[in-house]
Amino acid sequence: MLDPTHFDVEFIDDVGKAQFEVIIYCPFTKKERITWFIGRRELDNALNRGASIKLVTRKPEPNRVRNLAEHKNNIDMLKKRGVLVYARDWIHCKAVIIDREIVYIGSMNVLYEPGHEEDYMVKFVAEALADEILETIGEPREDELI
Repeated sequence: MLDPTHFDVEFIDDVGKAQFEVIIYCPFTKKERITWFIGRRELDNALNRGASIKLVTRKPEPNRVRNLAEHKNNIDMLKKRGVLVYARDWIHCKAVIIDREIVYIGSMNVLYEPGHEEDYMVKFVAEALADEILETIGEPREDELI
């Protein structure tokens, strides 16, 4: 179980080592957190290696997100950086799946804020769990790509 500080260290390290795919399920985004993420050399490493970085988030529409204008801008920043953004009417899950093997799941909105003291993420290395979560939550679909 990882608190916000320990999660950031392990998460960004795992992103940097990603071979083919990172899927982030995060309903909300915040500019400070997006700026932190897109400025990381680990993200560069993954993208340069050809890994696909995907965010599944809520649609940038009224009554779906906390700050509509900021959410739209954050999506644009991510897309310009090479992140594929998928939008759904509703998503509440907070999870990250890397190379369909490493799973982080818990209470942190990974790209919204670094987390509060009581927030946590649990890390598993288990392909079967990654498959189960992808089946349950749903993989990013082409019709959701924005």
